[in-house]
Amino acid sequence: HATPNTLDKMPTAKLPTVNQVNIPNLNETTTLLLGNNTMASNNILYNLLWFLLLIFIAWPVSWFCAWWWVVLIAFESLFPFVKDCTDFLEKLISWPRVVGSAMIRGDSQFPAPW
Repeated sequence: HATPNTLDKMPTAKLPTVNQVNIPNLNETTTLLLGNNTMASNNILYNLLWFLLLIFIAWPVSWFCAWWWVVLIAFESLFPFVKDCTDFLEKLISWPRVVGSAMIRGDSQFPAPW
């Protein structure tokens, strides 16, 4: 005498897909990682352009400015005009972050460091 398997009688639940998961305070980066296809839906030419800008211009400029920022930061309290210089250098040092963000989003607007 065969008894039916108890697993066959259990109700099955449908698991949500990645895009159906509701996460409060979801930021743009998490949305991209979860598969919103943000990068793929935008213009790939801008992604490539900002990638080349990042590699050949933003990173070298950032490295060059970082050296000067380290040298000048010690003189901020002595000379007031140095503070303006170091503030501008900080913007140039963080420019790769702005370019990388524009690259991921495929922005058509130039990612200016200022």
